[in-house]
Amino acid sequence: MSLIVSDGSEMIRYNPSTASIEASNSRGLSWSMRYRCSGMGNVRALTKHKGEIILCSDQGIYFSWNSGKAWSKRNSSERNFVDIQDMGSELIATTSDGHIYASSSGGFSWFKRR
Repeated sequence: MSLIVSDGSEMIRYNPSTASIEASNSRGLSWSMRYRCSGMGNVRALTKHKGEIILCSDQGIYFSWNSGKAWSKRNSSERNFVDIQDMGSELIATTSDGHIYASSSGGFSWFKRR
């Protein structure tokens, strides 16, 4: 589970101590707050997928198309995803009970992997 992603010349991370998205242009030497994550629940993972930053929390899947400056909910996580990863053409998510789901729609819909 990753809480930091590279977005071009910036690094974007979730800081659990301040419950916020932060950005660094100094390769991680200093960070500035970009977005307060109130109402997004317990953030579990970040990943970059097809130009978007995808955030996985216990409240669902959120996405940002502008380097973490604004976020929108994409999916209510009735499956309780605990991790999410970019696999090129698909997103792969793991549930708390160990099931693996895949999405080829950027997280709008999910299907269970066998």
